[in-house]
Amino acid sequence: QDQWQVQILSQIAKKSKINLYTEGLSGKEIKNAFMFNVPDPQKFINSKIKENENIRGCVLPEGPITIPILKNN
Repeated sequence: QDQWQVQILSQIAKKSKINLYTEGLSGKEIKNAFMFNVPDPQKFINSKIKENENIRGCVLPEGPITIPILKNN
């Protein structure tokens, strides 16, 4: 199961920048996993909206047990 999760994470990291807020990993551990540390999620989201009000993102509160489904509006 762990190998599958790493494979999926690497596929996502090839196409997208992964920003992570967590209290369970150090900044170095996050960087070693090819992600970017987000110390304050609300400030991060606000700054990204200021940069581009049409920005898209995804929040996965339960991590690997979340199944995102993209719907066309």
